[in-house]
Amino acid sequence: MRKSFLPVLFILLLGLASCGDEQADVTPPSLDLVSIDPKLKTLEICGNPDEQSLRLSTRDTLQITLDIQDDGGLSQLKLDIHQNFDCHGHGGQAPGFSIPDRENATTDWERLQLIELDGVEEEFFLQLVPPTNGTAGNYHLSFRALDLSGNESSFDQIYNVVLQNSADTTAPQLTLNAFPQAAATLNRGDNYDFSGFLSDNQILSNGGNALVFLTYRPIDSEIWVTGPFQPMTAEELTETFTLNFIPPTTITKGSYEIAVWGFDGVRNIALSWKNTYEIE
Repeated sequence: MRKSFLPVLFILLLGLASCGDEQADVTPPSLDLVSIDPKLKTLEICGNPDEQSLRLSTRDTLQITLDIQDDGGLSQLKLDIHQNFDCHGHGGQAPGFSIPDRENATTDWERLQLIELDGVEEEFFLQLVPPTNGTAGNYHLSFRALDLSGNESSFDQIYNVVLQNSADTTAPQLTLNAFPQAAATLNRGDNYDFSGFLSDNQILSNGGNALVFLTYRPIDSEIWVTGPFQPMTAEELTETFTLNFIPPTTITKGSYEIAVWGFDGVRNIALSWKNTYEIE
């Protein structure tokens, strides 16, 4: 009988019901990467180097060959591609803002597919094509195999993809011209303005992702907390912004790093502005 990817609770109950079967197959299938083009390389993902990464343009085709084996018979291969804009599961956190759809908005690369398998070994070839107007940024690409007994392969087949929109690979420029002086003391509950402008080589509204935002974190932490943000909607190459930051009264006093970031329309990210402040 062919097994499918099922809710975890159902699989657990199925496992309990078969505990007395001495012939039960509890060996998960193996899933190995035979080849991948473009090649894997070490890239900085969410502030940390990762060896299981690749850089891809929306003009590229990702070609992958997998070797999948199981002693009792294979059932399915699960392919999952989804955005990693919020850096989930990679130590640290970055904003994953969602901006309302616009007529010319980019398309996030999302794909969830179950592929039927047969036999005890299969060499499977995949060609994956990102959206023509794909949103730039970090993505997760993962594979999992399922055998006829419902055993799943491990989670180690997860790769980071840095996607570039071929229509615009140039990062915007962020300039801050008004902000609290470096090393100044900021009082919790008070108002502080961070003002400047975002510039790009293309009209900021093209692509629907242009945004300026502020984040902060204790200097001994890797976790960024999202503060105020402002969408950039101008039909121009440059737009001004003012972010009003109010340090929450609930946070702990101490030294904090504050950063201001910017996205252009396709979600290329600007080099950030950062300063350290004492928050009292």
